[in-house]
Amino acid sequence: MERLTTEHLNQFFNLAVALEPENLHMDGEATKRQATARMRQIERAWTKLEKSIGQRVRIDDVWSAKLGQEI
Repeated sequence: MERLTTEHLNQFFNLAVALEPENLHMDGEATKRQATARMRQIERAWTKLEKSIGQRVRIDDVWSAKLGQEI
């Protein structure tokens, strides 16, 4: 896998953080339907970003890269 630019990595990281359960469920304030809709919206944004850079990116790779490891 090619290295991501810092900008792309940051975009993926923001999406990865948004996919965390406490964020999807807005700390328990969101209904299950709202959380599911938000998850689908974020997943569509992830796919769109992958298409824009021409490569697949795994969420684990994003977390690893943000922890200072290469992807």
